[in-house]
Amino acid sequence: MLSAAATKFAASGGTAADFQAFWQEAPKEAAQFTVRLGDTMGLHLDGLEKARAVAAGTVDGAAFVGSPDFQQVTNAYAIASLADLRAGTLGWTTGSPVKAPLVVGICRVNGNALSLETGRGTFELDTPAFGDSQNYLEASLLQTFANRAVSVRGWPCSGGASGAPKIAVEQFAPGFGRDFASGRLGTRTLPDGTSKIGINVYPGQGLDGWIEIKDPELARRLAGLSRLGVILPGKVSEENGHQVFTFEGPVDQLDYYMLSKAFPPNQLQMAHGTMHPVSQGAEFLKAATARHLVFGHIDADANSVVVKDLKDTSMYTGARGTGTPDWSTAGAAKLCPLEDMAFAPGQDSFAPDVAPLPPAPAPAGAALPPPNTPPLPGMPAPVGAMPGGNGMNGPA
Repeated sequence: MLSAAATKFAASGGTAADFQAFWQEAPKEAAQFTVRLGDTMGLHLDGLEKARAVAAGTVDGAAFVGSPDFQQVTNAYAIASLADLRAGTLGWTTGSPVKAPLVVGICRVNGNALSLETGRGTFELDTPAFGDSQNYLEASLLQTFANRAVSVRGWPCSGGASGAPKIAVEQFAPGFGRDFASGRLGTRTLPDGTSKIGINVYPGQGLDGWIEIKDPELARRLAGLSRLGVILPGKVSEENGHQVFTFEGPVDQLDYYMLSKAFPPNQLQMAHGTMHPVSQGAEFLKAATARHLVFGHIDADANSVVVKDLKDTSMYTGARGTGTPDWSTAGAAKLCPLEDMAFAPGQDSFAPDVAPLPPAPAPAGAALPPPNTPPLPGMPAPVGAMPGGNGMNGPA
């Protein structure tokens, strides 16, 4: 149950003054919020560990509010842009690039509109204006996971058609584990001159917006599939100034989603035009039509596909690329939960066979809540890997 101070902050404009007032009125809750915000973006602040101690109740909140560390936190919150965060000029430090904040909620589809019900209210979902869609995975594919818990990385954005706030989505996955990577496969050149396969999250210069696939066997299997849209369960971390993707367990037990078009009886068109045979699971293609997310993996020959499930994605072709994302700490704070959100059992799963939740109770065509509506029950604080393998693997 949110306190009056937390409810007030949730309904506020989220300014630095609102942030400071939240700390003064409810320091322990504000500390929990601050730590969650820093952790979900992969940030490090000089005073963050002290704020973590306030959240745990081992440091007095009132004393922290009067300290230089608190002033540093407030200053960074007030003016830290994405460029400031990358440069580490305000006491916030991180590897580059900064992660978009993680938002967890229930995905809803209403005609051509996608929305996410979260602990901070309901948001429309869209893809930023990235240009050529062959270099990123469009948010419209979230319709595949309608009425399920999903994890989204993105930034708040203006211009929601219904008047609701909007999230400019960079990455997404089913379930509410933190560990995943999504985008389109592509190669980039490392500083040592070697070319590596990885995941294009968005078009960027150098290694910006790209995640290297570190496992040599997975990289070998995916190397010939540039532009293939993928959602992979595993860990994303910083290494030598860029992001890398790793996972636990044998590569044949790593199942993931791949954007494709089925050609029964036993072929898939993938990576914008190349044909690939199905080595296992051809029975899933019998009812296939148009565009799909295939759940499975590329086989050891680096060409054929093991199919374990197939989900239609052709029902939604919504617009993309409207509005300007707010790439700032204060912007990320507008998406950050203030308390935990409870989900039905099994909704943490990455696998496709999760029973969907009931549809949203609002009648069809009803307007989404306006900006700064009172928050729904909160969502979970970022956690480590969920139980089972790398935390998000599908069925063996």
